[in-house]
This record gives sequence, C-alpha cells and structure tokens, in this order.
Amino acid sequence: MNSRSRTRALSLGGLLAALSIVFLVIGAISPTADLSLLALSSLPIAIAVIELGYKRASLVYLTVSLISLAYPGIAFSYLFVLFFGIFPISKGFFEAKLPKPVAVLAKIMTANIQLLAATYLFARELVLAQAAVWGWWYIPALIVILQITIIFYDYALTLLITFYLDRLARHLHRI
Repeated sequence: MNSRSRTRALSLGGLLAALSIVFLVIGAISPTADLSLLALSSLPIAIAVIELGYKRASLVYLTVSLISLAYPGIAFSYLFVLFFGIFPISKGFFEAKLPKPVAVLAKIMTANIQLLAATYLFARELVLAQAAVWGWWYIPALIVILQITIIFYDYALTLLITFYLDRLARHLHRI
C-alpha cells in the first residue's frame, strides 16, 4: 500500500469516526431522536467496512467507542459500544461469508447476544421494574418486539448502505 492510499484511508477513517461521533452527540442532546441517531451513527461504521475493510472499520469503531465513553458518556453510548457500532461490522462479515438464510440467522443471533449483554450490564433493573409493573407477559413481549426491531434495523441499515453505494460512493471515490 502506497503512502497516498494510506493517507486516504487514515483521513477517511477519521472523517467517518467524526461523523459517527457527531450523530452520537446530537442523539444525546436530542430529547426524542436518540435511538434513531444511535442507529444512524452506525452508518459511518458500515461505510468504513465497505471502503476500508474489516480491520480499519474495527479501528474506526474502537475510536468512536472510546471517544463516546468520554462524551456523551457511558450512560448514552453503551448501546453504540455494545450493539450499534459492532452490528455493521458483523453484518458485513456474515453477508459476505455466509449464504443468505444463514447470514440472517447469524445476524439476529449476534444482535440478541449483544442486546442481552447491554441489558444485563446497564438496564437489568429497569426491565425488571417494568416487568413488576406490567406483569409476567412483559419480558416475552419485549423479546418479540426486540426481534422485530432487529430485523427492521438490519433492513434500514441495508437501505442506507444501498443509498450510499448508489448515490454517494462515486463522489467519495473521486477524491
């Protein structure tokens, strides 16, 4: 790899990390759009997978994760660190290496493990308190809603990646 391509990769990685952090900060400030901006903050990671490969995309994810722990802080960014930041990398890997039905299953299983870890570490008491208020059906209903949400998020991220590839990537490659 020559010096120009290394410089381009470093610059693009920095810009994508900055864009992801901007989405996270706006999401932390926004009173209503925090979850959608968390989801949108994963798009630069997906672009990093496409443009830079898995290793450099992982560095972009790690950079964003470490910076986001400082600001906007762990109370907001834990979902990015444990789910939204990792998902585009695993999505790209599974879709590239596995047949489509197996890739879908692998993405859903991985997402469930990540969300279970996030819930256990940061929201366990909240979920249990809500279950005490709403009754025994709350946790199974929450699990079903999460499955639907994971599938919807995967589809929405696919649409955003398609939009990037169709409309924006050619402009990036001119630089």
